[in-house]
Formats: sequence, structure tokens, C-alpha cells
Amino acid sequence: MEESELVDTTRVYGVLIKDNKILMVKDPRHGSRVWELPGGGVDEGETPDQALVREFKEETGLEISDFKEFDQFIEHYYADTEREGWRADRRFYIIKSSAGQLLEEGNGWDTSIATFLPMEGLLDEPIQESMKRPIRKAVQSLFKQ
Repeated sequence: MEESELVDTTRVYGVLIKDNKILMVKDPRHGSRVWELPGGGVDEGETPDQALVREFKEETGLEISDFKEFDQFIEHYYADTEREGWRADRRFYIIKSSAGQLLEEGNGWDTSIATFLPMEGLLDEPIQESMKRPIRKAVQSLFKQ
């Protein structure tokens, strides 16, 4: 597949840390094999901030506020058949405030579980590769405060 054939997309993810634990989710559409940060695609007509609030609520049940972008990169990824591919602008936000009841058993569609995992040893867990760098940066920034 040529780079010119890739579909452009913007994806947003939130890092919520409480009591030295990070909120992570598993997506049943990916076989619930790896942990991911809550988030997803920006819909047409939506700003990245609006998408982050919507995706976080859909996947975790939590309403978020007071968040700030802290990392961003472009990643190319492909469907299993490599007949479809995307150029994803991935944006990551530190979330400082949340409210509501966590949907621990997921939302029945794109989240099968939502839980806080201890920061210590988290990167030894099966985590989606593109999430590792932002998690490291978020944890490092927490300890610099």
C-alpha cells in the first residue's frame, strides 16, 4: 500500500492517574488481548477536546475536565489484510479531574473492562505498543511535580 492511499485520522487518548494507578481499558474488537488508554477517533465536526470527553465517557463512564495535551505523534497502521491503512495523528492528554461511576465491566461494545492498574510494573503488562511512550512520559511528568 502506498503512503498516498492511507486514510488520515485523528485519535485522542487520556491518561488518568489516581493513587499511583493508571486507568486502562481492553477493547473486545481487538480480542481484549492488550491494555490501552481510553480514547478513540475524532468524529467529523468534533474538536479533539470534544472527542476526548465523549470517548472517555463512552468507554469508562467517567466525565472528565481539566485536561491538557502532553504528547503527539503520527503513526501508520494497517488492517490485517494490508488493503486498508491509516495515518493516525495520535494525541495524548493528562486528565486532572474526573467524576462519575467507572464502568468496570466496560460498555459492551468497544470496552470489555476498565480498571486502574498500578504504575509499578505496568509496562511489563501486555500494552498496545503505541501507548507505551505516552505512559512513560505521563509518569515521568507526575514525579517532576
